[in-house]
Amino acid sequence: MIFEHSPAEQQLLHWQQEGVHQLAVTCDQHYRYLWLNHQCQSQLLISDPSRISYPHLQWLFAQLPPHLPNLLQFGLGGGEFNRALAQRSPATRLLTVESSAAVINLYQRYFQNATGAGQLHCQEAGAFLQQAQQDPQQYALIFVDLYPTPAEIATWLPQL
Repeated sequence: MIFEHSPAEQQLLHWQQEGVHQLAVTCDQHYRYLWLNHQCQSQLLISDPSRISYPHLQWLFAQLPPHLPNLLQFGLGGGEFNRALAQRSPATRLLTVESSAAVINLYQRYFQNATGAGQLHCQEAGAFLQQAQQDPQQYALIFVDLYPTPAEIATWLPQL
């Protein structure tokens, strides 16, 4: 079950302050969780790390064709999408753009499995889009799973 326990009922594995954001990794006997500002952003089922638990990702995976050459993802979190895609379609090239080096480090330390993550790129999404205009790439799918501010979204829209 998703979010069965509060962070107070879990073991704290990691905590840090990054600017205005608080990041935490907790676990219980079944799951490992990534928290951002006291909200659970990602979870990993310890006994089956590639299992998809979030409904929006379950729906997305049901829509995906079985073979895609390459995907671009904005936002990493705990990498649930990355783990599931690596299990389902190991030949797919995945580029994940994540603005936070701390999130990337937490993913690599607590959430990445042996199948890999694809390529991780630490950059703000808007800056990546501006840079990509100079060297355009084509992707079979672009997946956006971010928690941006409204001001950030407004700067991206003209570039999409």
